[in-house]
Amino acid sequence: MAPFGACQTNMVLGYGCMSGALAHARPATVALAIAKVSQFGFVGDVARWNLSICLFNFLRTGTRFTLAGQLRNSRPTTSARYAQHKERQSESAPPLRDPVDEALYAFVQLRLSSDLRRHRI
Repeated sequence: MAPFGACQTNMVLGYGCMSGALAHARPATVALAIAKVSQFGFVGDVARWNLSICLFNFLRTGTRFTLAGQLRNSRPTTSARYAQHKERQSESAPPLRDPVDEALYAFVQLRLSSDLRRHRI
């Protein structure tokens, strides 16, 4: 799996997620991806979905709101199946670390937190 790391960074830089283009990314590559994300009009995080949607709506309309359809889980997982998968996953090897995407994700978290504060979301 190692040659297929840096999925988000690959996509930000115009490559396919599983292209393997950044299997051996350097700090300059991460800096380039961060510079590109800095130019995005909006960043969000599914872990903070409701806040991200409210921020998106505010940036597009100037009004803070969310709609029920934006907050509805349109792809729910079956609870029993998900619980079994998570249990098996926790018994297996620890998740692989991806330092390239971790650096990009850390930047996105800082940017999102800053945007949420600035726009009082």
